[in-house]
Amino acid sequence: MIAENNFNRALREAVSSELSDAILHEAKNPHTFSDDFLRKMDKLTKAEQSRFWRMTSTVPKRIAVIMASLLIITLTACSIPSVRAAVVGFIKETYDNCIRLLRVVLEAITSQINTVLPNCPMGLLK
Repeated sequence: MIAENNFNRALREAVSSELSDAILHEAKNPHTFSDDFLRKMDKLTKAEQSRFWRMTSTVPKRIAVIMASLLIITLTACSIPSVRAAVVGFIKETYDNCIRLLRVVLEAITSQINTVLPNCPMGLLK
């Protein structure tokens, strides 16, 4: 047991002295990278700052892919006459509903104005 403790202590001292020597040696002689590595890193940092890199490496690329796929699916579906008729009918119905709702809202606003300002000239409301 005592021999094992002495061995562990001696091993710790030897390893710690080697590590401290290595750290001091590293501080005196910093690592230098090869010219080829530095050239590649410069090229990579320049490419990373370009607009193309940002477009291909970020969220806009994913959004663009999703939008393009939806466009392709929509155009492919619209090449079938029955699907195209359903899509056009849906768009027309939605547009008519929006216009109808807008007219109701405008009529409600006009009636509110007429009750608040009964003597308002009609040209002002149109």
